[in-house]
Amino acid sequence: MLFFGLRLSLMAIPRIIATIIGLYELCIILRYVLRFFLPQDGSVLTALTVITEPVVGRVRALLTRLFGTFSIDFSPAVTIVLLEILGWLVGIIF
Repeated sequence: MLFFGLRLSLMAIPRIIATIIGLYELCIILRYVLRFFLPQDGSVLTALTVITEPVVGRVRALLTRLFGTFSIDFSPAVTIVLLEILGWLVGIIF
């Protein structure tokens, strides 16, 4: 398989997926940590929200549908756990 002109082996695919999952998890963590230190209308938080909200928002909607509303938003933690499970499954499959 060619990827940007380089030959890509099947052994590299799980490593690439794990890197993407890790970067996405980092974006989720940064979004919820940096909101205490940066202005809410800043470009960094806006970019992190645009990147992470499609997945975290769906997990939040699912949790609300299953368990109702909570005073604490558990959706980032649940999303990270689900991403870790996805990375584990990719490691097993490949």
